[in-house]
Amino acid sequence: MTGKRPASKVTGTLVSGEAVSRLAGSTHSMRSWPSLLIDALWIIWLVYWVVSAQSTKRSRERESVRSRAGFLSAMGLVVLLLAVHRWPGVLGMRVVGGDWIRYACALALVLVGLAFSMWARSVLGENWSGTVTIKVDHELIRRGPYRRIRHPIYTGILLALLGSALATGQLRGLLAVVIACIAFRLKSHVEEAWMERQFGEQYAAYRRSSWAFLPFVL
Repeated sequence: MTGKRPASKVTGTLVSGEAVSRLAGSTHSMRSWPSLLIDALWIIWLVYWVVSAQSTKRSRERESVRSRAGFLSAMGLVVLLLAVHRWPGVLGMRVVGGDWIRYACALALVLVGLAFSMWARSVLGENWSGTVTIKVDHELIRRGPYRRIRHPIYTGILLALLGSALATGQLRGLLAVVIACIAFRLKSHVEEAWMERQFGEQYAAYRRSSWAFLPFVL
């Protein structure tokens, strides 16, 4: 004999279903709005970068396209790993949990990192260039963040990338940060060789009294 389910059980099932739906929706919102905020911070940073790039000194010497291609390829891969949200296999594997804490830390890292790089960019002024370059009337800047860090723009960007990687919570984010660290480290070696050739003992002394990326560490 087939019996009818009691009304209380049916109601309880419906309520449970609604609760699960609300929880899923809440989790989705929790995961989406911090990501959107992080994206917005990167967009603001990019707009600032494009606008400020219009006011730079004329280049006297610039690295070759071949030399530049390796760095651009590496950074393109970094952007791809962080921007594409669904990856197969181990790249999509979750390595960091704790949604709220993770997102809060990620947001703080991105905010501090981008702000630090923008400060360094403003101090560098017209001497800035996206490529390894010697400018006309090039100056060796040693004030602000450059007093103790030779590449503070890279420090800030790497910090922000670490935040974006933490927001993903996945292995792809960690891989992106490793690739970015290697790319910026290699580029910094080229830059420092050019700066030492340009400024001689003045730059050599600067290297001895400063760190490349992080005081007391590197």
